[in-house]
Amino acid sequence: MIKEVSERLYQELKEGLSAISGQDLLPHIGLRDQLALIRDSISELSRVVIEHPFSDEAEEIQYQKLILPLFKAELIFHVELYNLQLGVPLGDAAVVGAYYCRYFGSCLDWVQQFQFYYTYRKLGAEELDGLYFTASGNQHSVLLPILAELDDYSTAVGHLYAKFLAYELLHEFMVGELEKRLPTTGRADGCKSSGASCKSGLKWTGKVVDLIELAHGLHLEGQINNGKAGIVGFFKCFGEFFGVDLGIPKKGMDNLMERKTMSRTRFTDRMRQSLHGKMDELERFDPDRALRKMGF
Repeated sequence: MIKEVSERLYQELKEGLSAISGQDLLPHIGLRDQLALIRDSISELSRVVIEHPFSDEAEEIQYQKLILPLFKAELIFHVELYNLQLGVPLGDAAVVGAYYCRYFGSCLDWVQQFQFYYTYRKLGAEELDGLYFTASGNQHSVLLPILAELDDYSTAVGHLYAKFLAYELLHEFMVGELEKRLPTTGRADGCKSSGASCKSGLKWTGKVVDLIELAHGLHLEGQINNGKAGIVGFFKCFGEFFGVDLGIPKKGMDNLMERKTMSRTRFTDRMRQSLHGKMDELERFDPDRALRKMGF
C-alpha cells in the first residue's frame, strides 16, 4: 500500500517540480513554489502512513530508508541548488567549474563528518537497519548521529540518507551544466572538468602517497583560498587535477605517520634538496648571482 502510493506521489511531485522550473519565475518565487509542493507531498505521504500503519518492521525500514529520503532529498536539493545558482560568478567554464568545485567541496566536508553512515549506505548494508530506521530503535545508542536539523518525519540516519542523496543530485546538476559549457570535452566530472587537467592532460606518474604528502603540506600552510579551503574538497580537486584519487585526507595522514624506515616527510624533504641543488647549480654558472648573495 505505502510503496504504491509513494511511487504515485513521487511521480506527481517530479512532474510538478518540472512544471515550476519551466515557468519564467524569479528564483526565489520558483523556490517558494517548489518547497510548498514538496512539503505538501511529504504531508500527504505522512497522512497515508498514519492511516495505514506499517504491517511489520520490514515495511517501516523500507519507508524510512528508501521512500521518505527520496522526498526529503528533493527539499534539500532545491534549497542547495538555489544557493549554488545565486553565487555563480561571471566567466567561462573554468571559472564556473572552479566555483562549483569549491561549493561542492563544502558539501563533501559535511559528508566527511558522517562517513560511517555514508559508507553503510554505499555498501547497501542492512545489519543495523532495525536501529537506524525504526521508531523502536534505541534512540540513546551511541551508534546514532546527533542532528540539530532533524524533523518529526525521519529517523536520524534516514535524514542523513536524504541529504546524501540531495548532494548526489547536486553533483549531477553541476556535471550537466559543465557539459553544456564544454560540449567538446566529453563527460564533465565535478572538479575535474573545471581544472587545467582537462585541457593540459597532466598526469601524476609518481607515488600517490607523495602527492598526498604534498597536498597536506599545501593545505596546512594555508595557501589555498586564504586558508579557508575545506580539506576534503581540496583533496578531491587537487587529486582530480592530476588524475589521481587521493582518498580520505585523515587516512592519508595516518599512512604518512606510519612510515617506519624513512622520513615521514620523505617527498617534501627530497623536494627541498632538489631546489637547493638547482639553486647551487645556477650560482656556479652565474658568478654575479653568487657575488650578490655574498653582499657585493
